[in-house]
Amino acid sequence: MKLIEWYIFRRIATTFLGTLTAITAIVWIVQGLNRLNVATDSGSTIVSFLYVATLLIPSVIPLIMPFALLLATVQIFKAMNADSEMAVIKASGGPKRLIVMPVLILGLLAGAVSFILENGVTPYSRQEFRTFIEEVRANLLTSLLQEGTFQTIDNGLTVHIAERVRNGGFGGLFIADRRDPDQELTYFAREAAIAEDTEGRQLLLMRDGELHQRDTDSDAVSIVRFASYAFDLSAFAPAAGAYIVFPKDQTTPYLFNPDPENPRFQENPREFSAELHKRMTNWTLPVIMGLIGVLVAGEARTSREVNGTMTATALTLGVTYFLASYLLEDIAAQSAFGIALLYILPLTVGGLLLFLLAKDIRPALPRPVARLVELVSDRFVAISRRATAASVKSGAQN
Repeated sequence: MKLIEWYIFRRIATTFLGTLTAITAIVWIVQGLNRLNVATDSGSTIVSFLYVATLLIPSVIPLIMPFALLLATVQIFKAMNADSEMAVIKASGGPKRLIVMPVLILGLLAGAVSFILENGVTPYSRQEFRTFIEEVRANLLTSLLQEGTFQTIDNGLTVHIAERVRNGGFGGLFIADRRDPDQELTYFAREAAIAEDTEGRQLLLMRDGELHQRDTDSDAVSIVRFASYAFDLSAFAPAAGAYIVFPKDQTTPYLFNPDPENPRFQENPREFSAELHKRMTNWTLPVIMGLIGVLVAGEARTSREVNGTMTATALTLGVTYFLASYLLEDIAAQSAFGIALLYILPLTVGGLLLFLLAKDIRPALPRPVARLVELVSDRFVAISRRATAASVKSGAQN
């Protein structure tokens, strides 16, 4: 690359990485907090929370990178316009390639990272995440640690403990089992504890309690009092491995040659093909978004033209393309033509963007929308300036 191309590449890459890191951190925190109960249920420390949240990162980065590159491209070109750098490049006779090439290279690099993540890392992280969730869900012991609340372990199975005592046992145990439509079982026990038998099975030992058994047909209730009672915890745990493995959880080699005995494959084999071809084409998203950013902002403009409408236009075009590409994924799962569209869309849009760049055609929002965005932007700037001035004045008085 030439010196000016390297200069543009370095500025956009720095902003791109900063934006990507910030958005990924926000998503990581939000997704982690949404699944904080998983880490809590596992009985582990903050390590489980971090582990569960980190498993989600590889699947969200390919979705964030295109928009991070789009925003970085528009932001840097706006700054270069404000500093008259774009005007100098144009006045010196610099070709459009000087602006397009750095963004195109960065888009290809981001696309390569996206391809590696979606085809090499994401399937394994998703499988590990599902396995972790299933292990936590199937472990009744960790669920019993939710003292003071009614914890639904499975559909029709509710457990409550009043407190956890010092020796690791439980005080005030209640279990309601409504999973069998023919009978309802309710257990009460003053004390309970977890123990292992000689075969390594976990047993729930209850002392000083009652078992209420109700026949749903005759409505007859039988009550059995016991001094001690023990049973295998697996009888109260959800069946392991009951979760569904979706095509997006499978590895790419598996999608090339799926198991014909897979129930999901037998139900809709085209869904596996759609997932495979989606992974083969999703890497183009950063490239398209980068070109959109160049098309909207990669032109010398006056200071008056560099306003909020430029970012709004870029985001509108980017979101529209993003929604169209993901809409095609649903169509691809239903027809072979939809799979062909997964390849046709990026080729067509990419070619159109390059054509518009070569002809120096700049898209813009409709004039009423542009005026509305500009009005909101000017109002926001005015409010910010007044707030800053008031803050400075208040500080001076103090």
